[in-house]
Amino acid sequence: MKTITITNLIGDEIILPSKIEDSNGIRLISEYTGFTQDFSVSMTTQRYPFQQGQSIVGITAPGRKLSIELHIFRNTQEDVDDYIRDIVSKCSPYRGKLKIVHSDSNRESQIYGYYLKHKVTDSTNVCGYKILQLSFQCEKGLFEDVNANNNIYNSGDYIAPLKLVVNGNCTNPIINWSNVSSDDSGFIQINYELTNGRYIEINTEIGNEYVYVYESNGSFVEDILYTMTPTSKFFQMGLGTNSISINALIGSPSVTFEYHNQYISA
Repeated sequence: MKTITITNLIGDEIILPSKIEDSNGIRLISEYTGFTQDFSVSMTTQRYPFQQGQSIVGITAPGRKLSIELHIFRNTQEDVDDYIRDIVSKCSPYRGKLKIVHSDSNRESQIYGYYLKHKVTDSTNVCGYKILQLSFQCEKGLFEDVNANNNIYNSGDYIAPLKLVVNGNCTNPIINWSNVSSDDSGFIQINYELTNGRYIEINTEIGNEYVYVYESNGSFVEDILYTMTPTSKFFQMGLGTNSISINALIGSPSVTFEYHNQYISA
């Protein structure tokens, strides 16, 4: 059974199964569009000195519009109206960005978007029955896994940005990466002395790249993006099997990483 779960920034949750029947009536999603819509993604690549393969340095992906049509049967017209008001209130633009999770027997994936509008259609024949249409706009058109992955195999439809965490007392750590399925490889070298009780967090998402230092309790210390060597690159998790390792000029650091598989459709 397909289920759509919508959660706003303050944690209010709307669960819309494909069909549910209880003492209050039946709620049925009869149609939803945009969840399986394919679209093209264009990429800009660049070759870095001393690194293998073409590196992706820019991604242009169209946004995605989602529509949900919900048929609502309740005991009374007042019950229907109350149910619709509750849904629309939780999706309100004042509640900020919404997390929209699509679940079925194959996969659970999520996308973030904003409420656009809704439309209510009355039934002239049946008391306690209305149709609610909800529309959402997602700036980022790719769906992603709900839970982050920390294995080396990317089973998604597309490359995925990484969040890497470096721990351990060391000087000038270097993270090496390669993709077994292609000739692409690269590294991130940071000319920085990392002390015990601190860690480095690296985000390789294009357009949101950063290299930050934190205390072990999560307190921000400083931005050290400027310490990356000119030949370093913010690599992405390639499709198929990848390899990630770390070493340093001095010391024995460790690296952990996570990413979300990216999908063209839910």
